[in-house]
Order: sequence, then structure tokens, then C-alpha cells
Amino acid sequence: MDNNLKTRCLVIKLILQDGVFSGLANNVKIIKDLTMDVNINKVSGLMPTTASVVIYGMLDSDINLLSRLQLFAGQTLPTNIIEIYAGYELCTDGLPPLAYKGLIWTAGVDKNDVDHPFRIYSLVYGLATNLIESTEVKGTIGLNELLQGMVTNYNAQASNDKLIYSPNNVSAVVQDQSYSGGSIIDLMTQACTPYDYIVQLSYPYILVYKKGDSPTKNEVIINKNNGMLGYPVPEDLGISCRIRYNPNIDWGYQITVESSIQFTGINNEVITSWYINAMNTTLQNRGDKWESVLKLGVYNRGVV
Repeated sequence: MDNNLKTRCLVIKLILQDGVFSGLANNVKIIKDLTMDVNINKVSGLMPTTASVVIYGMLDSDINLLSRLQLFAGQTLPTNIIEIYAGYELCTDGLPPLAYKGLIWTAGVDKNDVDHPFRIYSLVYGLATNLIESTEVKGTIGLNELLQGMVTNYNAQASNDKLIYSPNNVSAVVQDQSYSGGSIIDLMTQACTPYDYIVQLSYPYILVYKKGDSPTKNEVIINKNNGMLGYPVPEDLGISCRIRYNPNIDWGYQITVESSIQFTGINNEVITSWYINAMNTTLQNRGDKWESVLKLGVYNRGVV
């Protein structure tokens, strides 16, 4: 992405599990023209990817359909879905690229505020919770082949939310093992843990990668000429960079940072290769913010 001015496009799609929106006779509402503030947070480890969204000017009838509270632990998982599309060009479906999809965990309006903000908090967790049966391995099979088979079986059962298996250098061999049934993430984690592989859902992708390695093989160069804002800043275990929002950059990508400010490891070697281990994106269709903050870890552990 270059620094030329581009037209921003932000679209939110709200999907009801039950019921229909007033005046539409269907369960899907697409919002393009209302004022929207979006924050998407993608992190490594056990914390789920989340989105916080504020929409101004929603109809009371839509608010009442979508409002939801979480009153106590163990409450049934929400089933209404939010999809966030953001970018500069429209895809064949007439929408910009998909930036986020998750379940609406809480939602409600503040009518005391003159702007009537309708706030949605969403989690990716719960999208891939359809239960699948136990898996048994007799003899030997490559871990990569085993995991691909698990995802294929999941997709055969799932009416929606088809997943894409995205491995990075998965090469172990499995022999005579049995894995108890559960969600696809649970099942794959059982298979991967003994070999120090990590399983992470970055919808619609299921990423599998070695501990200490980059989650994906995707590589991107960032510099002041293609969207980097300011300079990289040192942080615990790495650096952070601000960039103009780029729909072609996502969590887990390998990043080469080109900057006049350099960083060296304990062997005094300049570090230029990183990977995104956290990504916080702020998008406003009528505000100034249209950027991501990337938290970068060292990709090649051997230089530090």
C-alpha cells in the first residue's frame, strides 16, 4: 500500500440467529452510512481476538433485537454475529475485505448520551465450537496430514463458519494415538501439544506453528513509503510500529521493518525480521483514526 490518498470504506454486517430485522424480512442488516467507530484487537496465546464497536443512530427496533447482557458465568454463548469489512477497494460481493468476524457478546445503547451510541463487544471465541467426534490414529501419520483431516471433517459438519487450515512448517509424525472429542481447537491442540506446536484461531484460518516461530509464511515489508507512521518504538520482547490500516497485513505475518532507527540483539546484529504477535486496529468512517499498532516479536530467535 502506498501513501497516495485512498477512499476508506467501512461496512458492518449484523446477523441474527433468530428473528428478522424490521422492514427487511431477513436476518441480515448491512450498515454503511451511519457513523461507526471500530477497534479490533488480535493477540497471541490464550486471549481471544475481540472487537469493540460503536454505532450511532441505530433504530430502536434494531437495538432491541441486538441488545444482550452477560449476567453470570456459564451463560449460554451468544449466537448473533457481527462482521466488519474495511479497506479501499470493493470485492466481488460489493464489500471491502473482511477484517473481523465474531459473536456479539454484549450489546446495548446509552440513550442518556445525545448521540445514542450503540456499543457492541464481540469475541471470536465460540465461532468454532461445533463438537466433533474423537479421533484415533492407528499406525503412523504425518501431523500435518492428521490436522488437515480434522479440519476437513469439521467443515463437512459445519453449515457455516468453514475454516481454512494454515500450517507453518508442521512436520512431526504421529503414531498410535487417540484424541477425545470436543471443539476443533481442542482436538488439534491435543495433537499438537506433545510436539510443541501452537494452534490459534484467526478466523477463518486455523494457524499451526512451532513455539518461537512465526505463525505464518506471509511476508510484508513496511517503511515510510508504504504506510508506516513515525518510527518503530522498543518494547518488552520486541518493538511496536504504527501503520495506516492495510487489509493485506494480519496477525502472525512476518514483517521486515525498514527504518533509520535500528535495533540490535545481544550479539550486536541488527534485527530487521519480525513477526506480528499482537495487532490493534482502530477504524473510523467519519473520524481521523484509520490505523493499526503492530507489536512485533523477533522472527529469527538466533540473533538475540
